[in-house]
Amino acid sequence: MIFYFIFICAYDVMTYYVLTLDFFANTGFAYVYLGLALAQVLIFLIAFGLLAFLGGRMIKESFSNEDKCCFDPTRLKVVVTLAIATSIDALAIGISFAFVGMNSFTSILSPIVIIG
Repeated sequence: MIFYFIFICAYDVMTYYVLTLDFFANTGFAYVYLGLALAQVLIFLIAFGLLAFLGGRMIKESFSNEDKCCFDPTRLKVVVTLAIATSIDALAIGISFAFVGMNSFTSILSPIVIIG
């Protein structure tokens, strides 16, 4: 059932691209756009699945009466994971600033003040 939904959504997006961009003459482009449409649908479904899983897990844990062991943020595994997450976040912001065209310090100053 879910694969049928994915295929229908991807087919609709692909036909929209093909009809609007008139790529009927070259079917290779149609397959590329079908792949892009499938990727777009799958990305949203993966994000929905992850958020639904995490939300369900949080709701389940809220009703359990078990006392869990305390969270230790000084463990090496936690510190390395947070360091990698922070590095990826900083990389994404840096690439975003580069694509927007913020090359000088004065152009980056206002986002620095707003973000903190």
